[in-house]
Amino acid sequence: MSSDPGLSTAATNISITGPADGHFVLDNSVPLVCPWTSTAFHLGHVTDFVLSNAVIKMANNHTNPNLPCFGPKAGITMSPDKNGGSPSFGIVANITSTGGWPGYGMIQVQSAQNVSFENLDGTGGYTLRMETGAGGHGNNSGGHNGAFVGGIIVSKPQTKCV
Repeated sequence: MSSDPGLSTAATNISITGPADGHFVLDNSVPLVCPWTSTAFHLGHVTDFVLSNAVIKMANNHTNPNLPCFGPKAGITMSPDKNGGSPSFGIVANITSTGGWPGYGMIQVQSAQNVSFENLDGTGGYTLRMETGAGGHGNNSGGHNGAFVGGIIVSKPQTKCV
């Protein structure tokens, strides 16, 4: 989710959500292309958004040695676009992921402002990883302000929240 990378305006009022009594499934457990470049959702310069009621099945060559290359970075990523616009005023809730890769996992955030992360259940890797500066994003990312985190479920010993 992002506006046109050449523009400085944000995509606004975006909602990707499963039904209230269920969820939608993104299955990348057996990808057709190298899963390292595959991310279920990348949020760039977007504001007033909801991403909820989803199951993300990720590929992991530690659990499936037949995969041709390394596992995905994360199921959901958030980072600034080339103009420095970051995700803001959003909700990420009721998300379950499986097959997360150690060191990455379910959600990796480089930059976000006033985003709520609630009821996350990740197996493998980090459930929620918030960092700034990796990959050169630190110069204009704005860091993290106003984040709310609640209801994180750690399903396996290698699953973490930092």
